Amino acid sequence: MDIWCGQIKVGRLSRGGKFTLTLPPAQYWLRFARSTHVVMTPLDAESGAEHYVSVVVVREPSQSLEVNWAPHLSVMPHDIGEAQSADTTAAKSRDVVTADKLDVVQLQADPHKKNK
Repeated sequence: MDIWCGQIKVGRLSRGGKFTLTLPPAQYWLRFARSTHVVMTPLDAESGAEHYVSVVVVREPSQSLEVNWAPHLSVMPHDIGEAQSADTTAAKSRDVVTADKLDVVQLQADPHKKNK
């Protein structure tokens, strides 16, 4: 699953995976694309703070008999995120970008707004 920050793909996660991304203080939009819709969550990065974002799979309401499970991004309380991340595996370095080499404007871009 590809994880995006603003307009930039910042990493790829597999089940049970994790990666670290260092961002300057600001508001960001984290997301991943799905074929039917885009799922995203805001992240307010604070100076010196450590934030945890989790991919949570939830059951979506359905009119049919099929059960639909959809992933969502969720900012976790620090202690819970830290505990949950202890049982995960670091993503391969080829699957994660280094934020210090990226354009901060693109990282902070609001994906709700269309590019001109």
